[in-house]
Amino acid sequence: MNQPPAARLGICLSEFPLDAGGRWRNVGEVVARVEDTGVEGLWLADHVLWHSKAIDAQSSLPALASHAQRMTIGSCVLQLPLRDPITVAKTFANTQMMAPGRVVCGVGIGENVEEYDRLGKSMKTRGAVIEESIHEIRRVWDARGGTRWMNPEPDAIPIWVGGRAEAARSRAARVGDGWLPYLCSPRWFGRHRALMEEEAEAAGRDPAAITKGVVTFVDIPSVTSTQQGAEKLEHWFGFDPTPLMGFLLRGTAAEVAGQLAEHVAAGASEILVVIANDKPIDVLEQLVPAFTAATA
Repeated sequence: MNQPPAARLGICLSEFPLDAGGRWRNVGEVVARVEDTGVEGLWLADHVLWHSKAIDAQSSLPALASHAQRMTIGSCVLQLPLRDPITVAKTFANTQMMAPGRVVCGVGIGENVEEYDRLGKSMKTRGAVIEESIHEIRRVWDARGGTRWMNPEPDAIPIWVGGRAEAARSRAARVGDGWLPYLCSPRWFGRHRALMEEEAEAAGRDPAAITKGVVTFVDIPSVTSTQQGAEKLEHWFGFDPTPLMGFLLRGTAAEVAGQLAEHVAAGASEILVVIANDKPIDVLEQLVPAFTAATA
């Protein structure tokens, strides 16, 4: 009997870590350090306007991919209703050129009213818009034999649908290559993963072909930094982090890895961590071997 592949661990960044002099690290250095930890993927969060400094995911992904030697490079997740689907298609085609077969286009709708207002977009129609955009992106990628849209013509790039709402789960089941909910317990994930699989079967799709992932906050307090834990969450989100603290996994590397392994036991094959610490790579250096041991 064939054993399922081992669960994969990835890190999601919304800002590049600082160097010892308080400067933003060079992209190449960040990628090299992350890759040296043994982690499987490097992902970027996406915000046009946010409460703290934020990387522009769409323009940064090709740069990350150009330095990565083996990791998956992806968006976690691109707020697709705020983006033009043609430029998204071209960006990911270029990213795929830099890292063939190692690119994932993670998409979602977002929930920050300010971003929608500033860009003149409607939150009421975002559900319909994201599905239209997914179809448009795939149409562009599937075009062959012409020069109108892009060079190069990309190989298949999976689209993972992010979000924990029922609509996001259903969207992943119907049109996604993967599902990526966030801030959820292993019990919740296992229950909704089963529902997603039922919805996929009802849509005539093979549930096993849809990747199941989860995104969660982690911190290892022994890796001390200026901002970590609750202070880091408040820095990112701009409000009292108390409602989020129940989803922050904290402890030793072994303890955090054991909690992540509960998501794997509930059916997740991809675990993406957002590290609530100013030294995310230092945390990752401890977490990767612990996660490997916990999920062996």
